[in-house]
Amino acid sequence: MSGLHVETGASRRETITSIGSQDRDRPPPARAQVIERSIEDNISLPLTVARVAALSGLGLRDLGRACRETFGLGPRALIVHMRLAHAKRLMATTDDPLSQIALACGFADQPHFQNRFRHVTGLTPNAWRRTHRAN
Repeated sequence: MSGLHVETGASRRETITSIGSQDRDRPPPARAQVIERSIEDNISLPLTVARVAALSGLGLRDLGRACRETFGLGPRALIVHMRLAHAKRLMATTDDPLSQIALACGFADQPHFQNRFRHVTGLTPNAWRRTHRAN
């Protein structure tokens, strides 16, 4: 597999391995896009940091460094942040029950989703949905 040279914020050159053989003929997306896509494409699945690293074609340390430099969050926090952002989109645009949204966003169950959501936003999912509902 070929590698992609990417300028990082610290002006270092690093090599990122292409993801999948279908990407050989075109340059792979930038590191942040690869990480985001790896999480988004698997948002409903149980995602560990190791799994995101493997999906992104990065080592654990490289993933951690890239997440902190690019998103200002560690990998685990980024996964939760992206799950909650996806849940917010679903709550604002669908009438799906919260239990279904919780599972679609990769939370183990509705109570787990509600606890994480309240911890991060200060609101319950129902309260947030009422105030942010698309008309």
